[in-house]
Amino acid sequence: MSVPVRGRRRQEGGEKVTGATRFTADLELPGLLHVHLVVAHTPRARIRGIETAAARSAPGVVDVITGRDFPELDSAGPDLPLAVDHVFYVGQPVVAVVAESEAAAADAAALVAVDYEESRPVVDASAAMDERSPLVLDEAEAADDDDASVHGASAAADRAPEERPRNVTGVAHLKRGDVDAALKQADVVVRETYRLAGAHHSFLEPHVAIARPEPDGGLTIWSPTQGPFVVRGTITSLVDLPPHKVRVVPMPVGGGFGGKIELLEQGRTSLSSAIRPRRRGSKWSWAPAPTAPCSHFVRDTTTTTAPAPAGTPDSPQASWAGHTASRASTFAGSRFRPTKPPPTRTGRRARRKRTSPSNLRSMSWRPS
Repeated sequence: MSVPVRGRRRQEGGEKVTGATRFTADLELPGLLHVHLVVAHTPRARIRGIETAAARSAPGVVDVITGRDFPELDSAGPDLPLAVDHVFYVGQPVVAVVAESEAAAADAAALVAVDYEESRPVVDASAAMDERSPLVLDEAEAADDDDASVHGASAAADRAPEERPRNVTGVAHLKRGDVDAALKQADVVVRETYRLAGAHHSFLEPHVAIARPEPDGGLTIWSPTQGPFVVRGTITSLVDLPPHKVRVVPMPVGGGFGGKIELLEQGRTSLSSAIRPRRRGSKWSWAPAPTAPCSHFVRDTTTTTAPAPAGTPDSPQASWAGHTASRASTFAGSRFRPTKPPPTRTGRRARRKRTSPSNLRSMSWRPS
């Protein structure tokens, strides 16, 4: 069967090349407040104190918000909008500065001083399973799996009843065909441990969102999201509104590739911090320079089996517990191009360590 190769005109191409497309950052609503976050520069520490007096007195500053301003939220650990007593990963929001302009918010954020008592972090997935390794999260800091369900994962399903090593959040298994027989018939059997660096989606448009309170008590959010209902669900819990009161307007996406399904933790924190105490809209953007994605080109290869067990790192966020393990196990058997589905046996353990959440990882940026 032959298929003629023809170029297809992109429906939105003309507007993009002429500059007519309006992205979220192009929207300028009247009276918008701007939010800048002070984030953790250390993966594991106790917060001994936060000095905000200088930031509060800076020109154009409307408010400076810390985790103590969210006492009613039923959350703990890394899932809090702003860290309260401890930080769990580099980049975790600690303080939100709300100001009349983006420049004023950034200048005031530089005046915030956070006193950390740093501890030895767990940054290696294998070392995290050692019984002498400190716990990344305790039971009080566990959460549900709402975020993980974005990709069809269920933390409850992945938490197998089998005994798990320390800091292991989820276990997943996949078996297809007779693996032992296939290994005996194989011409070559390769046994090796492969370590892959993290990769970023590398979209050109930064994460950005605008939120505006409406006269009827509702809320409208503009965001280049690939999952507007996911964004609505996460925001409703922070601003204490029913879902029908939150309207999400999906704006043109300047590249997403799965990285803009939901608002980043920083976006949720920024919008809720600025909106809840006052009836004014707010704008937040997060523009770290992403690293180039990890690209790996392979020859045409037929693989017989994927060895097991293997380990994949998981972030401290309790809501993603087990998601990494389940997805890695699922994809492991289809990584190459086989002529037919090969016998496959994989096992994955998601090991919690002190790294940024998966949607923040491998971004070359410097926290403020």
